[in-house]
Amino acid sequence: MIQIFCKNNEKSEKFEFGTTLLQVYEEIKPNLTHKPICAVVNNRIQGLTFRVFGSKQVEFLDYTSEIGRKVYMRSFTFVLYKAVEDLLPGVRLVIEAPVSKGYFFTLRFADTNEEYPVTLEIV
Repeated sequence: MIQIFCKNNEKSEKFEFGTTLLQVYEEIKPNLTHKPICAVVNNRIQGLTFRVFGSKQVEFLDYTSEIGRKVYMRSFTFVLYKAVEDLLPGVRLVIEAPVSKGYFFTLRFADTNEEYPVTLEIV
């Protein structure tokens, strides 16, 4: 058995070796505004499928935290990239410079690098 301390509600509980962070979250039930996106485990960001094999200190993060928003945006970017790849062959998603609290994306033809016109039908 391993000891997990949850910083969100300052509870400590014992778990089996190899328990995922999602299982820990469901058991401890820390009071979060939304469901967790990730967790900080001994000061390192981990996904909820991360398996715990030793005693740890865990803090679950949702979208209301800065780190949670960054993890969400990164995940969203990969989903958007895959959607463009699947739905628009020959077009690539270009991630431009960050804007305010997000990113600016453009679509470009893969062979010419010219901007791909975005219409309501595509969206």
